[in-house]
Amino acid sequence: MQLTWDRKIARRVDKLTIQQGRVLCIISFIAARFVYRRLGLSFDEGPLTYFLQYVDPQLLKTDLWKSLYYLYDQPPGFNLFLGIVLKAFPENHALAFRLLFIGFGVLFALSLFALMVKLGVRPWVSTALTVIFSCSPGVVLYENWLFYTYPTAALLCLAAVFLHRFASSPNLWDGLAFFFILALVAYIRGLFHLYWFIFFCLLLLYFFPQQRRKVVLAFCLPLLALGALYVKNYLVFGSLSTGDIYVAYNLRKMSYYKIPEDKHRLLIEQGTLTPLSLIRPGIGGDIEIYIDIIGPLQKTGIAVLDQVWKSTGETNFHHIGFLKVLKLLSHDNMYFIRERSDVYLKYVAREYYRWYFLPASDGWWFGNVKERLSRIQMLDRLFSLLLLSQGRPSGPAYFLVVGFPLLLAFGFYVGAKAYETRDMATFITIVFLVANILYVTLVTTFFSGGDLNRYRFKVDGFYLVLLGLLISSGGTAVKAQFHKHKGYLKRGNGLSSPGPTHRMKKNLSLLALGSCR
Repeated sequence: MQLTWDRKIARRVDKLTIQQGRVLCIISFIAARFVYRRLGLSFDEGPLTYFLQYVDPQLLKTDLWKSLYYLYDQPPGFNLFLGIVLKAFPENHALAFRLLFIGFGVLFALSLFALMVKLGVRPWVSTALTVIFSCSPGVVLYENWLFYTYPTAALLCLAAVFLHRFASSPNLWDGLAFFFILALVAYIRGLFHLYWFIFFCLLLLYFFPQQRRKVVLAFCLPLLALGALYVKNYLVFGSLSTGDIYVAYNLRKMSYYKIPEDKHRLLIEQGTLTPLSLIRPGIGGDIEIYIDIIGPLQKTGIAVLDQVWKSTGETNFHHIGFLKVLKLLSHDNMYFIRERSDVYLKYVAREYYRWYFLPASDGWWFGNVKERLSRIQMLDRLFSLLLLSQGRPSGPAYFLVVGFPLLLAFGFYVGAKAYETRDMATFITIVFLVANILYVTLVTTFFSGGDLNRYRFKVDGFYLVLLGLLISSGGTAVKAQFHKHKGYLKRGNGLSSPGPTHRMKKNLSLLALGSCR
């Protein structure tokens, strides 16, 4: 009786429709947010007052457009978002931010579900993985943190959905949506450089030769909008990039080594190093501590460039003087890396193992929340232990240690199989997932001094999609083998059996493609 009941449940789960799965994802999302709210979790807009990346809130309210135009160390997108909300909701901006981030959460969950379904993952697998991921403590913590990590992750998943739509049935509007989302991501997060955007433009031009006109029409306006930002930065500040100052500080921390004082002074006299190299590495400190090195501070008449301190009392890291600091830092970093590359590479290897395989919620940025809300901390710990196999806090999650390389290799395999069968929609989407995983991993590993699990969160959803493909295709193969073995047993008992059906043979041939579309 129990076996029959279990089979009925299994059949119902296996017959779950896409629409039913989407509804379950939404219901579970709403229920989870209600539970977390009852556990005391509230939206943290504290970063608005002290994060280095943000313009002074007072300037966002009173001098928004000029401040964004002269913002050289950050793309202006997220600060524009902050400024619009502060202007529109001067008294209730915390609630507005919370609701908007919940909106990003719904977008994230539905995009993940849609992406898996489009790639051929069974609806019940897509639903289960989306529910587990979107309701996990780590994801909900990011959703309640005023930082650009969560919106970026959601937008990348949405971009992948539109890319698959465009590749399946080339429609100019889908292509426009894909490239505009990529441009928006680049306007929000300096990690996603103009070169990153151009790579995907060239990728689609190469693999879709019959649709080159549509591809060009799709990316020309977003490329123009993004290129204008870099041209403006070059004309105003002499740099084609955004965020160089943070990279320079990170590289200083990663490559610095102690030099005997007499040799150090000699190197400075020779011009091989600058006097800035005598200051201990690390991000922090206002521009005034560098005055003896860079010279007196000159006023530009532009508040965001002249402020030493924000109205909140925190350091203004957008001061124009940091451009001079950047040049000196870059000069010194080249020497340290060139002379002792082993120091730099050891730091990279150590920090990669220390941070990359941690759950995304393990870090200083959620420490206060977990200490204040013990039940949230317990849920996060249980999730990390049971689903990620993290034996101890701040230790590697062994499922991630094994799973990430496996999923990445599987992604290459799926992409190759899709290309062989000329399933270009699956192929180009898998390339997008794998390329972004590799890009984020390599750039953050070699140019950031820690917090790799936070950077990795932007592509955790892509790892989840690859996991869905692996589970779905593996289940199809096991099911096909079971029916094949069952057919052999029947023939061995003298019973007639039609053997594997045409559908099963097709599923076996589509093992790597996720099967059962």
